[in-house]
Amino acid sequence: KSVSGNVTIEGVGHGNVTGSVTSGNLLYTGALARGGSYDFRTISGDVTLELPADSSFNLHAKVVVSGDLDISGVPDYVETVASVLDHVWAEEVDGLGYRAPKSDATSDNNGGSALLDVYLADIGGDGLYGYCASDDPHLDPSSYDHWDMSAYCVLDDDYDISQFGYPNPMHPLKVTAAHEFFHAVQFAYDIGEDGWLMESTATWMEEHVYDAINDNRQYLATSPLAQPSIPLDRTSGFRVYGTWIFWQFLTEYFGG
Repeated sequence: KSVSGNVTIEGVGHGNVTGSVTSGNLLYTGALARGGSYDFRTISGDVTLELPADSSFNLHAKVVVSGDLDISGVPDYVETVASVLDHVWAEEVDGLGYRAPKSDATSDNNGGSALLDVYLADIGGDGLYGYCASDDPHLDPSSYDHWDMSAYCVLDDDYDISQFGYPNPMHPLKVTAAHEFFHAVQFAYDIGEDGWLMESTATWMEEHVYDAINDNRQYLATSPLAQPSIPLDRTSGFRVYGTWIFWQFLTEYFGG
């Protein structure tokens, strides 16, 4: 089994083989046993059989789109997103010590509990990776004198390559989860903070949580490195994301 990588099965000596992968390709090479049972499953990848040239048999295949390879009753993608968010929480809240997102128990649409709500939707067609917003009743300034608010987040429901262009959909999922979750953390301090500060630190958080992915390198062209004459706090275009490199500099210079 694999969650995000490819699976190759070679030279199996018996006729009962099972292989599954959530977001990747599954390759089987070798002969098939007469009367054997082969159960290959994938959600977003391809299943490929490379058989000997002299093979002679009838192959009956059934394509099932269930989205629940482990038969847990919960769609695999939902479980994958939950696992990613658990890791993000551990890094940002438990590891770095930032506030946890506020309870949304008093919101009209609280998802049935006080926990942070994360919704999955097809937002790639709208040009969005994800977003975080608030329906906290304290947004009414006449009833609350502070700026700490609850939040809810929305992530794409598959990060399909046709919309996002990433061969591995786990990459945009991970960095977007790290980014948007940090907005929920920020809201727990001050939902009205400057946009450049919120976006640049959320993009920096992608670097901290998933350093190996390097998706935020695309914003360096609009960063202080490339545009040193523009003020750091200019809230315009992609520069709000490119300014993540400033926080990375502080992290490396002062440690943390």
